[in-house]
Amino acid sequence: MASTRKMRIVALCAMCGALVAACSQSPALTLGAEGLGKCQLAPDESLEFVWLKDLNLWMGKHEVTLGQMKCLFPSTKERHQDYYAKDWDKETSPAVNVSWKQAQQTCRALNRKCAKQLPHGYVFRLPTEGEWEAAARCGRDRTYPWGDSWPPAPMADSVLPNLQGLETVSSGRENPPTSRAIPGYKDGWPSTCPVDQSGMNEWGLLGMGGNVQEWCEGWYNQPQQLRLLKGCSAWEHQAQRCEIIARDCDTGQSEAMGFFFWGEVRNDGHNYSGLRLVIGKPVGR
Repeated sequence: MASTRKMRIVALCAMCGALVAACSQSPALTLGAEGLGKCQLAPDESLEFVWLKDLNLWMGKHEVTLGQMKCLFPSTKERHQDYYAKDWDKETSPAVNVSWKQAQQTCRALNRKCAKQLPHGYVFRLPTEGEWEAAARCGRDRTYPWGDSWPPAPMADSVLPNLQGLETVSSGRENPPTSRAIPGYKDGWPSTCPVDQSGMNEWGLLGMGGNVQEWCEGWYNQPQQLRLLKGCSAWEHQAQRCEIIARDCDTGQSEAMGFFFWGEVRNDGHNYSGLRLVIGKPVGR
């Protein structure tokens, strides 16, 4: 399988109990030649993956969206609806305030139902720090996911990464202090944006340059106290924190389920934390 240059994985993943009734068909997996993958959660919701030969894994084409998390965990209530942006579809934007434990629960749920359909030795999991950084570099020696320039330059598809520009909403205020924005920068989004409009890199991955931070496998520090986050969010305006090597952390200890679309209140997860799944070999945690 690893010798095939381009591969396609199509997984029709059925979740019972934790998933809505629309996801009741039996899982099915096929391999093809386009290097893409899909895990169907419901008729209108699917997780998409891109085969990365250099890493020998499939990586999520974008962060898991609010709509996909609601399909996986339909009993969880959304929070902070007063912070929702009103001018675009929040269902296709990344879920935020996702705790590390909830990210792990997502992986376990998918593995339970799709284990027999996955390639031998592969599982759903979070990317490691090294995998995330490699996917952000795309085989290039660069400082940021878009290159070496600051203010940020467009991604490979000519779309600016979603960071904290002059239009960013902060704590419910429509006009945040300009000192908290990248000088002169406007990407067109005051908050998180739909994942398919977050900027694509050379390996076909969306949102590597902004939108939400992403949980990774492994620890931020020794002794093992804090869990690791990579990437920057739609609320980031500092150049150093947008570098590929930049790291962030949170305890990841919450057992509660409290993801939502957007908000400023620190609660069950890191304010700006989301997740991107991979299908790869198991790794230590």
